[in-house]
Amino acid sequence: MKKARIICILASAMLAVLALTVVGADDAVPSGPYLNGGQKAIVGSWEIQVTSGVKWTKEIKGDKPKSGGTQQQVSSTGGMVFALVPVSVKNVGDRTSSLLVAVWNLYDVYGKSYLMLTFGAGVLPSSDYVSLTDVKPGETRKGYLPFEIPEGLDRKDKYIQVIVPLVGSATWKL
Repeated sequence: MKKARIICILASAMLAVLALTVVGADDAVPSGPYLNGGQKAIVGSWEIQVTSGVKWTKEIKGDKPKSGGTQQQVSSTGGMVFALVPVSVKNVGDRTSSLLVAVWNLYDVYGKSYLMLTFGAGVLPSSDYVSLTDVKPGETRKGYLPFEIPEGLDRKDKYIQVIVPLVGSATWKL
């Protein structure tokens, strides 16, 4: 039973990514209505808030190791920069749950989409990382979602969209 559930979740995630790839090819900003930074949206059993205060950086450095080892870090590729978008996610359901199948996209004013970097999230310092696994009912998790975008883009008029397959979506204008 558990194996079938995991397969279903993975299949849903793959379909969502495929759908977003096709949608992203059209270079269109998601249709409104748009939430402003700081406004909350209910998507299924999740209360999600994207706030203002995007951090812009050329590299992401992880926590300093406690003993020996080297500090993890990821540098943006040539002509690119990381946009770290602050989010708050609360489980408003009645059971512990994970928000692992959600797809987060950042759009520029021209409609080009950028997927959240999963490798970048693993390098974020623990103070900035938002774990969306095993969130208890009523629990809120805060942190940053990393995106890599072209450095020359205007830092205004960005849109971030979360899609939870088979549940719903929300879009914020930053």
